[in-house]
Amino acid sequence: MEKKERSAGWRTQLLRTLDVNAEELPFGWSAELHGRDGVTLYGRGRILHYAETCIVLSLHGCVMKVRGQGLCCVTYRQDTVRIEGRISALEMEDSAHGTR
Repeated sequence: MEKKERSAGWRTQLLRTLDVNAEELPFGWSAELHGRDGVTLYGRGRILHYAETCIVLSLHGCVMKVRGQGLCCVTYRQDTVRIEGRISALEMEDSAHGTR
């Protein structure tokens, strides 16, 4: 995981150096599920809703919902969000079309 976080940071630094908007690039986002105990989401995003049972994020034109019990955002950086807790579901919705 540490290697992936370093590469994500490198990508962010390169985009900043080249003055490129990451939202316009096609590589979007990715998710890494850690069993039922956590998920790491990579990609520029923001938190739309935060509760112990549901955390909703906007990521590159998609809305990602993490559902479960005792959810807690333990990492929130420019291009990395890590959520821990007892995860019961991940839902992805195309924010432009409302499809899942």
